[in-house]
Amino acid sequence: NKTLLDKAEISLQLVKYDYGTNDINVIKKAKEASSSDAIAVIGYNYSAPALLSAPIHTEAKIPVIYPSASANRLSTFGKYVHLGSISNQFMVESLAKIASQTLKAKKILILAAVDCAYCMDLSKSFTEEMKKYGVTDIQNIQLLEKESDFLKVAEEAKKLTFDAVFVPNQELTEARLIAALTEAGIKKPFLGADGWGNEGSEFFRVLKGKKFTGYSVTHWHPKLQTKKSQRFVADYMKRYEKLPNDTSVLAYDSMTLLIQALVKTKPLNRENLEKTLSSINTLDGVTGR
Repeated sequence: NKTLLDKAEISLQLVKYDYGTNDINVIKKAKEASSSDAIAVIGYNYSAPALLSAPIHTEAKIPVIYPSASANRLSTFGKYVHLGSISNQFMVESLAKIASQTLKAKKILILAAVDCAYCMDLSKSFTEEMKKYGVTDIQNIQLLEKESDFLKVAEEAKKLTFDAVFVPNQELTEARLIAALTEAGIKKPFLGADGWGNEGSEFFRVLKGKKFTGYSVTHWHPKLQTKKSQRFVADYMKRYEKLPNDTSVLAYDSMTLLIQALVKTKPLNRENLEKTLSSINTLDGVTGR
């Protein structure tokens, strides 16, 4: 990528905006970035800040690439908003197929955090997708993402009848939920989206060896046998002495997309860069094609 920039005689300067964990700060920093002389924005790891920032960047007409935010609504903004990952809808299509065809599930229990945009988006999409397979017996137990003890949830779940459990939450919340349900004696298969992580290091650390059957979706896996993926893993291991996760790879591929667009855009301004980004239909990245 540096070689591409050098040949195009482009010097890339990165400016970091830290929005922390506060929604108001997300809006503030998005406005700051939009009103700066930046030519593009890349970032916002999660769906909630991405959804808050998208209208701001769209109004300012500055191209923004979201490497790992997967909310379905992000694809409705049109110009200036670009996704670097698969959407929640794509994930639930795969999971619903597994639930219906592999597990033959007729009754589903969904455990989704109501204070999480990503979680509720997945829950709604999964419910609609299961209806396409004729599955309408879907029960919900609502919870909060910040909860640390899911004993009450597990006790409530034990009173219900279901064939599989969908846990569309972030990694630690999902792990705590599955741990609580397995400890309560629930042995039904679990379904999860990309919140489990590609290797699930945090996920399995919380579970502490508890055994369960589970199916999840990931954007990338370190065992992907392509030259680009293997080279990335080797370079990452050499630099950081640990395996990359899927978020790292998505960020890398998104930056690759941005750089490819930068070197193709003349004269280089926000409007022309947006036209170039929108014209790129295929990227052969570390995550795949």
